[in-house]
Amino acid sequence: FEFTPTEDAIVHLELMGTQNPPGGVVAWTYYDNFHVEGAELINGDFEDVDTNGRIAGWNCSLLDKAKALSEVRAAVVDLGKDAASGTLAAMVSHDYRISQGIAIKKGQKVVISFQARAAMPEMQ
Repeated sequence: FEFTPTEDAIVHLELMGTQNPPGGVVAWTYYDNFHVEGAELINGDFEDVDTNGRIAGWNCSLLDKAKALSEVRAAVVDLGKDAASGTLAAMVSHDYRISQGIAIKKGQKVVISFQARAAMPEMQ
């Protein structure tokens, strides 16, 4: 997708997935291989993770009003050869999100591309 800002600002690229049905299991969405033209995005392929599990450039969060449905949180996971770039990808859901602020400039067109796929939960 693309846009041309009408003023200088910080926009937040927030990765999320499908809403879970009440009482349902978490449906995860995997994102990888982000490329941004016209602004700077840090660690768009999620390969830079420190020994404490922090993802360079990205923030993980649970939606404030959400009730935790899973012990698993938004994270970077090792998909091996199934990753779109490298071996790691972001794993998010509707309530467990990863975001990054991006500085944009008035009149400078921004183009963002990425790859994503959903993983349907197993039904019980």
